Amino acid sequence: VTASHEFFHAIQVGGYGWWDTSERYFYELTAESMESAVYPEVKDYIHDANDYFSSINNMSLTEKVRDFGYGRAVWGIYFRLKYGIEFLRATWEKVSVQPPPFALLNTVEQYGSTMRKEISEFALWCYYTNKRADSVHYFPDAKLLPSVKLADSMWLASPSYSLSTTCASYTIQYVWLKLAPDTAVCVVANANSDDANAHAGGVFLFKLEAGQQSGAEWKQLSSSMNFRLTVSDPSQWNAFSLSNGTWTPLANSRPFPNPFHPGTGYLALPLPSSVTAPVEVTILDAAMHSVNQWQATPQSLMGIWQILWDGRDVRHNLVSSGIYFYFVRSNNCQQQGKIAVLR
Repeated sequence: VTASHEFFHAIQVGGYGWWDTSERYFYELTAESMESAVYPEVKDYIHDANDYFSSINNMSLTEKVRDFGYGRAVWGIYFRLKYGIEFLRATWEKVSVQPPPFALLNTVEQYGSTMRKEISEFALWCYYTNKRADSVHYFPDAKLLPSVKLADSMWLASPSYSLSTTCASYTIQYVWLKLAPDTAVCVVANANSDDANAHAGGVFLFKLEAGQQSGAEWKQLSSSMNFRLTVSDPSQWNAFSLSNGTWTPLANSRPFPNPFHPGTGYLALPLPSSVTAPVEVTILDAAMHSVNQWQATPQSLMGIWQILWDGRDVRHNLVSSGIYFYFVRSNNCQQQGKIAVLR
């Protein structure tokens, strides 16, 4: 696999030439993305992906970094899996006459798309990994890839929330917002190609508002929240919700047993029989900090459609006594409730 990586470098430099060191990241990410095309069973890029996924909110896809950002190989893998290996060939054939970022942009447009659309879809591929893995619609190795780092996590104690901050071009922000009775992740993507391709390293201001307001500029974030993105040039940005489910309360159905004694069995979290699998389960403590998060397939036990929690946190330690909240989300349902834990 190393030989294939270096051989691809030989093709890049010998066939299409060498620009300057500011473009070396592109040579590396495409060479590494080819490794899994030649030898699918070797997954070296998974190790490098940890660095990118942990800094996805502030590392631009075209940023010049000291270690060349090998983890951004997932960017090349995304294009190869979505459009086929000919997409990378078409891109590199343009490199002989234009810098790699411009070659990529022109290939994207050649395939009838835009960078705004591609970065937004890439954000979905990166989000549905690890415990949220969807290896059917997104990365086949989704379960092996790390989880993306959320840019913010805010429990909306009041009916509204406002975040004003800056980010670089070609970056993705995942903002996790919670307002009873549901939660949602809002994705904000900066697709400023001029800045990214020039390696200008500029920062751009955006304002994200969420709450129960409504109006022409507001979009649905979840069943109980709307959101609005305010930027100077909307054509260079995209914002969308990862939560489009419907809040479905269960009549006379509660977690059982409640209070729950961890270490003595399982806590059953009931769900509607119509829920589609898989579901994403999040356990939060009283301060609304994440305790555990995983994907599960509901099962029928004693005639009740449910999922089970063993009372352990993400490190597999039994949780302490206190009040906890659970949130269950699938494509067609959202469910939430409160749990009392006694040790």
